[in-house]
Amino acid sequence: NVSTCSFTVRINPLPVASIAAASPNALCNQFVLTANSTLSGPYSYQWLYNNNTKATTQQLSLGLTDADGVYSVYTTDGNGCRSEQPATYNYQKQNLVSSYTILGMKEVKLGQYDKVESGSVGVMSSRGEAEFDKYSAVTGAGSFVKAPRIDTDRGVSITSKIYGVANVILPTMQYNTSNTRYLQDKTINSNVTATVAGNYDQVTLKKGSNVTLTGTVFGKIKLEEGASVRFTSTTIDVEEIQIEKGPKSGGYSYIRFAPNTSIRVSKKVTIGSDVIVNPEAYQVTFFMADNRRDEEKFHVKGDDTRITANIILPDGKLKVTGGNYGDDRCDHRPHSSNSCRHRGHGHHDCDHRGHGDRDCRDDVFMTGLFIAEEVQSEGKNVIWNSYNCAAPSAPVTALTSNNNKASVTEEVASIKVQATSKTEEELKVTVMPNPTRTYFTLKLESKHDAPVTLRVVDAAGRVVDSRAKLGSNSMIQIGHNYHAGNYFAEFIQGNRRKTIQLIKVQ
Repeated sequence: NVSTCSFTVRINPLPVASIAAASPNALCNQFVLTANSTLSGPYSYQWLYNNNTKATTQQLSLGLTDADGVYSVYTTDGNGCRSEQPATYNYQKQNLVSSYTILGMKEVKLGQYDKVESGSVGVMSSRGEAEFDKYSAVTGAGSFVKAPRIDTDRGVSITSKIYGVANVILPTMQYNTSNTRYLQDKTINSNVTATVAGNYDQVTLKKGSNVTLTGTVFGKIKLEEGASVRFTSTTIDVEEIQIEKGPKSGGYSYIRFAPNTSIRVSKKVTIGSDVIVNPEAYQVTFFMADNRRDEEKFHVKGDDTRITANIILPDGKLKVTGGNYGDDRCDHRPHSSNSCRHRGHGHHDCDHRGHGDRDCRDDVFMTGLFIAEEVQSEGKNVIWNSYNCAAPSAPVTALTSNNNKASVTEEVASIKVQATSKTEEELKVTVMPNPTRTYFTLKLESKHDAPVTLRVVDAAGRVVDSRAKLGSNSMIQIGHNYHAGNYFAEFIQGNRRKTIQLIKVQ
């Protein structure tokens, strides 16, 4: 008797894991590792750090709060075959531009009470130094200061000091090579709202005007008191931008941009008091350079000014002299109208009463990545933060009249009453921490997929922040640049609405 049989044995190769690192040129304060495999098909992933599972997703995001060292990943294919060896990556945050908020080619100088609330500070020259005046601080989670020389005055607080050169790969530079010699000039009259097409040499926005510019090439753009401008192009060549100050009646002047805008400046940018640059918090970058061997300048010389943008000056100076600059401007004591020092100083609503340093509302807020040959902050209470590429805000409209303030305050009160138990269940918001000295982390949880809109008002009813198209189950951070005080955050998802109180303390 003879019996035969046959069968096929298929030997599948083991997957080989690899890691791709995000570009170090990213201006988004994010560093991401992506796991890949040599074989196609569905895969599962296991990231390890110190033999402990770190994540099971294909991508791993690392930031300042993550430890330095070797991260490894295994890939497993649809047949359950695991890569024999893991792919590894040696993560050193001090070598990544995404770890920094301030980078000086030669030096960084921070003034009294200046605070780097998120991100780190670095100096890129072997003879450079980082200098910190009285009571300044670099204390964000995982932050550090890296420079060959670190000088600190009385009361300075720094989480970690690293003595050495900050060797990082800088973002790819963009240059202004335009020529405005034969372009015409344009003037917009006071209190006029207009859209202006085309390129111009000199553009002047008179007091209180509100203008949309659709061109791409400009010489000098000047905004007089209370004027605002919006650019629609994502690439703008301009020689000089000058913004004087906000309106005397209160509120701010605004300079707005489209998402992912590059502003290539060949000479200088000057910003006065009560100005908000990029209120929607889009990713915006000022590239300060041209083909001439000269020095570009970015000067923030006003008080109560807020800038959300990356600023890069490889051959120039970033200087901040706002933020309660000089002890003689305001001593916070009660005074008469005749002796008031606030006139022309940003205190349009001064009631001459005594107030605390935080209530002076002169702070300057700088949010982004700031790279310059020299970074000098001579003002007091300049607050620096990294830009985390969160969902951009919806446009913020300043409310200036007392009637408007009252109506918004009343609306907030009514919202508090309307919150129902059903809303509580269907849209849940958790705040961590509350109160806070730094920022609020908001965790949104909902049974519905519709996006959530957020609006934040202060105790006077003024809109201070707004966000659109937030994920129904997501986490965001707000409040980095809020003054100490009480705020009301309103969340709207379809016909569901919820309001919570936020408390920022000194």
